[in-house]
Amino acid sequence: MEDQSAVTKVPDTKSKQNFWSKFQELRNKKIFPLAVLIALLVVLFGAAGISFALYQQPDNVLDSALKNALTSKHVAFKGSLATSQAKAPLMVNFNGQAAQQELASDLVVSAGSGAQAWKVSGSVVYDKTQTLYLRLNGLDDLLTKSSGDNPQLKQVYGQIIAKINNIWFKLSKDDLNQMSGSSGDNILTCYQKFSDTLTAGSDQGKLTDLYSKHRFITIEKSLPDETINGVSSFHYQLKINPDQEKQFLNGLRQLDSVKKFETCSGGTFNAEAMANRSTTKDEKLEVWIDKWSHAFTRLKQSDTTKDGTKASFDSTFDFGKTVTITPPTKATDLKDLFMQFQTPTV
Repeated sequence: MEDQSAVTKVPDTKSKQNFWSKFQELRNKKIFPLAVLIALLVVLFGAAGISFALYQQPDNVLDSALKNALTSKHVAFKGSLATSQAKAPLMVNFNGQAAQQELASDLVVSAGSGAQAWKVSGSVVYDKTQTLYLRLNGLDDLLTKSSGDNPQLKQVYGQIIAKINNIWFKLSKDDLNQMSGSSGDNILTCYQKFSDTLTAGSDQGKLTDLYSKHRFITIEKSLPDETINGVSSFHYQLKINPDQEKQFLNGLRQLDSVKKFETCSGGTFNAEAMANRSTTKDEKLEVWIDKWSHAFTRLKQSDTTKDGTKASFDSTFDFGKTVTITPPTKATDLKDLFMQFQTPTV
């Protein structure tokens, strides 16, 4: 028999030619590159899907929202603040916007009940020159409800109200410093220095690290998604860890921005007092967060204190809105008004 191992095998050039010809045919028809592209897209979208899933994890969503709120340069807001007591219910409705250290908001304050119920509206503006503008309307109604049948009271305060009702007044930075009763800056100026240091320095990173160590705001449960002002939003119920909150607040005193605030105001950041805020029976805190930008779209808090007072805060937010703060073109200096009402001495 012939030794098969000694036989040299002839390459199957025909099969190779068939393979390469098929490859060339697929490539010429652009089928092979399309298949590769599809495979790459599957891999890429698979990786993106995993990243997106991690990005949309509730804890990550909440952390992103907190960071976005901290670093945001502007926001529009609208909501209400209410307290409910048997004899003196109070409701404050607000609608405003803020840009860095500037603020403008309209307010409606209503209180009392029944025949003694009253309502006062107003506006406040704080601009880049650190001037505070105020306007009040509806003071005549407040006077009528509070003075009762006392004609002398109505006459005296009626003259004052006639001069200030629905008129813009302003307080300059120096006026605010004088009213603060201290040789230092007023609280608004001190807050501006605090905010500037927090946003421009290294405190943002320190604050993030501090919160990572003492994460006192956590998600208690996920609630059904909702649409807030046209924005599809996640909905979470949160809970506060008092021990972690206390450690977080104590850590704030190490921030340069807080130290600067203490120096400016002449006061001390009382973390202990903030941590020991009055406990409540049924505190409930809910947030709504934009699914895509992870910005807060709504925040709602309600609780009942030990003395039975019910309180609630509910506000929507728009962190994407362009904000422009424009002070009133005409305003009366408030100290000039005070001069008008001073009784001359004899």
